[in-house]
Amino acid sequence: RRAMPLAMSYIVGRHYYKDAAQTDENVQEIFARLQQKFHEIISDNRLQLQRPIVDSLLQKITSMRLQIGNSPRKATPEYYDEYYERVELDPNNFYVNQLSLLRLAVEKSHESLDSVVASNFSTPENDSYVLPDWAGSSSSPFYVKPKNLIIVPYGYLQMPIYHRGLRDIFKYSVLGFSIAHELLHGFDSAGIDYDSIGNIMGPSEEIAANQRFMQGLRCMQNELATGSRSLNEKLADYEGFRLAYDTYFSGNKTQRSGGMLSKLLPEFTDKQLFFVNFAQFFCSKVQRSLRQTAYLEHAIDELRVLQTLANFEEFSREFGCERRAKMQSKHRCRLW
Repeated sequence: RRAMPLAMSYIVGRHYYKDAAQTDENVQEIFARLQQKFHEIISDNRLQLQRPIVDSLLQKITSMRLQIGNSPRKATPEYYDEYYERVELDPNNFYVNQLSLLRLAVEKSHESLDSVVASNFSTPENDSYVLPDWAGSSSSPFYVKPKNLIIVPYGYLQMPIYHRGLRDIFKYSVLGFSIAHELLHGFDSAGIDYDSIGNIMGPSEEIAANQRFMQGLRCMQNELATGSRSLNEKLADYEGFRLAYDTYFSGNKTQRSGGMLSKLLPEFTDKQLFFVNFAQFFCSKVQRSLRQTAYLEHAIDELRVLQTLANFEEFSREFGCERRAKMQSKHRCRLW
């Protein structure tokens, strides 16, 4: 996947991405609802920013796009043949193949400098391939700042993350959170450097001078002693989870689950089920050596869940956490 990300995206998309039209529509609908909810949050102007700054942020969230699969949407098989035509692979020589593919990656990166408009400002009708420099080989969703674009890899849209038959509560508590997490990277301390079309002309200085914004960042900064060493990842987790939760429950969906689900999980309300499914997604067994890593982009899964939910007041309220309980954070951080 790292050596030939475009080819792998094509193969996965063609052979394993089933019910593409229905899935595209469903995922884009989830993104649109998250987008609309964040638009409302920015419009409420909790930070009390000046109107031109708010308008700039609203334009950015409105212009943000989501693309499924890291490949051009209307590419033909001939496009992929042409992309790799300079590469000669030897089935018996791994190292020569590796050098050949690295050379291609460098050449394609240099070529992109000659087509800045096509590379950085592609339209929905002409979505482009994101080079490996921009985590193009990632198996998880990622946000590309110069394009104001979220990419969800084909392989990500499968169980237990997504299936067209899942109830919305399961879609929003995992896939919705993942998309919201990436959306918030467009509005973290690095993302605000970029405007709606990817120019480094965002209102970062004006926002950084805002006292409430800096208070929110300092609150999160104080929690970096454990878990993630990345302030922006902490921000994306906290604010992204709140966005996914508020988006799902902004409609008339606060009642208990009905039908078979109520019989299988009688002890959970819908809100509790949202939290449980979010936590379930992060169940993992982490090697002891990784727990001692000096720098972690994300916290280990256990801490990531505990810290995100402890920061969320609704979790404590729904499960009746005692005031001094571990899941009852003393200082809850809020930014946007």
